[in-house]
Amino acid sequence: MQVKNKIRQRCLFSIVVLLISFLLPLPILAANTATNTPVATKIAAKGAIVVDAKSGQVLGGQNMTKLLPAASTSKLLTVYLVHQAIAAGKLTWQTPVKISKNIAKVSVEPELTNVTLTANKSYRVIDLYRAALLDSANAAAMALGQAVSGSQKAFVAKMQQQLKHWGITDAKIYGAAGLKNSQVYTDAVGTNRNAENMMSVQDMAIIASHLVNTYPSVLKTTKLTTAKFNTTTTLTSTNWLLPGGQVSTKYHFDGLKTGASLKALGNFVGTLTYKQRRLITVVYGAGTANAATDPARFIQTNNLLNTVLKQKHYIKLAAHRKNVKIKVKNGQKQVITSTNKQAIGAWVNHNVNKLEVKAVKTDNNQAPLKKGAKVGKLQVARVYLPTYQKINADLVTKNKVSRANFLILAWRNITSWF
Repeated sequence: MQVKNKIRQRCLFSIVVLLISFLLPLPILAANTATNTPVATKIAAKGAIVVDAKSGQVLGGQNMTKLLPAASTSKLLTVYLVHQAIAAGKLTWQTPVKISKNIAKVSVEPELTNVTLTANKSYRVIDLYRAALLDSANAAAMALGQAVSGSQKAFVAKMQQQLKHWGITDAKIYGAAGLKNSQVYTDAVGTNRNAENMMSVQDMAIIASHLVNTYPSVLKTTKLTTAKFNTTTTLTSTNWLLPGGQVSTKYHFDGLKTGASLKALGNFVGTLTYKQRRLITVVYGAGTANAATDPARFIQTNNLLNTVLKQKHYIKLAAHRKNVKIKVKNGQKQVITSTNKQAIGAWVNHNVNKLEVKAVKTDNNQAPLKKGAKVGKLQVARVYLPTYQKINADLVTKNKVSRANFLILAWRNITSWF
């Protein structure tokens, strides 16, 4: 009886060991998968996101695709299109913009942020640009739209076209400044008086990333705390996270744009450099609409970065550090070694110190191949903004690959039949 009990105990022990050996890898696999996903945040805002501006990698956020009122953060798209028009030679920074009676009327509306503009008087593009970015002047943004496209309706169509080009199809656009239709009087687009620009924080991250990547000179303006408008009026930045601003931060911000309305509450799109990478932050729907006194959108931006960057860090694989075997047709060697031509990097969890990469090999690589010939690419699998390509580096041959002679090729052909 004792022998039978011992046999049963040994069998049970073996079964337990086998079960443990099957179950142990599961948490490890789950942890590896988690390194590829954005951090889920829970800050006091309706939507939030942090992205790497250059790669488009999403580091973290919440309600990232929910449509929310954009308010004056819409002006970043207007500013992008102004830069685009200047780059195309359609405008210059010194181009005079004549103010319509309706835009002049908007500029003196006491409930809106503005600099006063006089009907039929002309103002330089550069002055209107600074007023729209720093002081969030609504009429100035409308005047810029007029300068680019000739009318508010035509400019809205251009805004929509640009968003579509970037793969943004869910946003609703009604004006250059982000105001409600009822607030722009005869320049309203559409018949719904309560219509206003609606975007997700993901949409805005795409806009902001394209702006700082394509026209980085925008940061020369957005980093300013003050500037002159038309030599007489002083513009004051509404960004409280700039160095020396009203909300303290350990992060180095140099832009971008605030927004606020009764429906939107407090919005803020920020940009900063961190560990030599440029990041974009978007926080929508924080605190109250009382932008003059409520610091909530800036406090929640700090909270967003603290949450995300506590869990993520950037690691890089240097150029020519990864070796990948590649099959080559008709070569003296049928399998050769390739390597990554460029450095490649991504944001990963803090407990990860090695970058996981995937080799995507080009089909039908054929000899002869020069040293450094492209034979595929290395990819980093992460979550990116829509339309952004995966982070990748070219795979290139480490050495020259000569073509095999006729006899060798004939012999390979014969042996392939057996």
